[in-house]
This record gives sequence, C-alpha cells and structure tokens, in this order.
Amino acid sequence: MSVQPLRCRDCDRECVFERMTPFPGKGDETTYGVSWRCPQCSRESLDVCPLGPLVPTDEMCLNCGETYPPATEKPSCAACGLPRHTVLFALGISSISADPIKAASDAFSKGLMRHGLAILNLALRRNRGLVEAWSIKCSLLDSLGFIKAKATMLEGALAAGGPPALWVSYAYALQQLERHADAVAAYRRYLEQAPTGAWAGVACCNQANSVARLGDSATAEQLYQQAIALEPNRFSHVSNYLRFLIDMHKWPEALAVIDTTFDKATAEADLIGLLEHRALILTEQNNGVEALESIDAAVARGADSLRTHYLRGRALALVGRWGEAREEILRVLTLDPSNAAGKSALEMIDSVLLWGQFSL
Repeated sequence: MSVQPLRCRDCDRECVFERMTPFPGKGDETTYGVSWRCPQCSRESLDVCPLGPLVPTDEMCLNCGETYPPATEKPSCAACGLPRHTVLFALGISSISADPIKAASDAFSKGLMRHGLAILNLALRRNRGLVEAWSIKCSLLDSLGFIKAKATMLEGALAAGGPPALWVSYAYALQQLERHADAVAAYRRYLEQAPTGAWAGVACCNQANSVARLGDSATAEQLYQQAIALEPNRFSHVSNYLRFLIDMHKWPEALAVIDTTFDKATAEADLIGLLEHRALILTEQNNGVEALESIDAAVARGADSLRTHYLRGRALALVGRWGEAREEILRVLTLDPSNAAGKSALEMIDSVLLWGQFSL
C-alpha cells in the first residue's frame, strides 16, 4: 500500500508509479489513490490510502490518524486495525531518519506516499517547528485539491505551537476557500508576530488581495505599496498591484507601474503580461497607435493567446485597420466560440465595415 512499489499480480513485475489522485467518490478529503502501472503488461492498479494524521500526536495512529483507545498493553487502532507497536514497520520505517525532508521527498518521487507521509508525521510529532515538513504536506494536499484538509491541518498546527510562518500558509488556504475576512485576520497575526519576517512582504500583498475582495480599496492599495517597499524586486507583488489598479480603472497609475517594472520581469511570460497590460490600458485611453506597438511587441515575444488576439483586434480597430481587426477577433472566436467580448467586437466591426460599404 504505497509503502513499497506494488507488484503486478499477472507478471510479478515491480510496477511503475504514475500519479496520485483523490479517491473517486469519497469527497471527504481523507482518502487518496496512488496509481501504478506494470511496465510489462501495462496493467494499472490503484492503491487506496488513508491520508493519515493532519497534526500528528503520540496518541494518533500514524497510518490513518485515528486516536488510539485508552492505554492497554498493545493497543491496536480501532479504525485501520494496525497494532501500535508495529505501525512503523507497516509504514516501512525501520529507523528515524536524520534528514526527514530528503527521505520523505525521495519516497514521494517513487510513489511511496504513505511511507513519505509517515516520515514527515513522525518528524513533526517530535518537532512542530519543521516549517519545510509542513510545507511539503501543504503541497501534497494542494495537489490532491484537499484545501479544507490543508486549512484544518494548519489551524491545528498553529494551535499546537507551530511556527509563525504557518500563519501565512493558513491565510492562503483560507483565501483558496474564499474566506477572505478570516484570511486577513490570519495575515495580520503573522505580521504582528514577525513584522519584518521572511514572509512579511507576501503577507502584505496577499492580505491586500483579500482586502480588495472585501471592498476596501484604499487599505488594499496601502498594503500593496507596503509589500513592494518590503520586497521591491519581487515581481509578484508588482503584478498583483498592477492587476488591482487595472480593476480599479486607474489607468495613469497602472501605466506608471508598468513603465518602472520591465527591469524586474525576467521571465518571458511576465514581460508578455506587462506588454499586454500596457496595450489594454492604452486601448482604454483610445491610444491605438501605442496600444498596437505594445501588443505587437508581445506577439514578437511569442504571445498567441485569446487575450493577445482580442487586444490586437481592439488596437487595430482604433487605428482604422478594420479588416485586420476583424481577422484578430475571428481568431478569438475560433479559440472560444462563446466569448461574449469577441462577439460584441465582431458585431461592431461588421457594422462599421457595412456602413463603409454603404457610404461608398
């Protein structure tokens, strides 16, 4: 059961790990499946596994997370049946790892999920301060889509004395659950405990996202600016602030941010995003010439998305190149036939072209 690789029942060959998925039909974020494939006959097998303890304690079964019954000589778990004194052996642990992070990561890479989780849980049972162990568990829960379980785990970890950095992870989980008021409170708890901590900039920026969702744009803008002041070279802070300004239709302010941000964007996708943002703002300002320059620069860097073609269509229309604008909008509708903005743009362009023919 994902403590060691499965063997094919037909070929007796060691199977190859394929993927980990939520167990179909459960929906309770307590069970997942590990898929294995035989390299000889391609037979697929699904290993169904319990998630195990979210916040492990000495009184919890490391396999399934249930609390052991009142002390007896050799108690067994009432849920999974594993005897307490043999659970480590059943999970493939023969000794305490000196580097549980590496040991767990190695296990996960091989598909040995229960084994890897047991390593992390054993380490966290001994030391609540292992931030990286909590982080790996968060990533695993994210990959399964178990966001409620992740929030429950982090809330329990903090209540059990976990490190302040977990407030940031907990707050982000609350944002994923659309619990924005609670997320704001959690980010503030982190900033109270670590105002200049390693995650202070992230806490300010992410808190701003939730504050904006709650309708307090003035406070959100202050928090974005605070995040950028704390970490001026972190592109994600500027990117979030820029999206906020665009949503608020603060076009001059957004352009100013873009023009001072190009040197912070090192990834090609980030540069394309800035150019597309610039094209959008300029079209909103009816500046077709510069908008077209920006979107063409994005295209030259490889931009080819629905948004790219829509913005280029708008820019071309602004400079009177209606036929080319129509071609771009048709590309939008090829990518997304139900796109409302594309349909509206096409109707407008066709009406202009028809009017032009009629006037001649």
